[in-house]
Amino acid sequence: MTFGRGYDVGQTTRQQFLVDWSAKIPDATLKALAMYSGVTAQAAATLARKLRCGR
Repeated sequence: MTFGRGYDVGQTTRQQFLVDWSAKIPDATLKALAMYSGVTAQAAATLARKLRCGR
């Protein structure tokens, strides 16, 4: 999952993601995106499809 200017959530730990983005994006968004820290490859593709479909 990549957002912003190329920040790849899947390539970082949850802890690092929270350090990088706390106070920069709304808390609800921060919590939602943090769930995807470390998710890569096929798991990320599956997740992206689910998010796009709103499921």
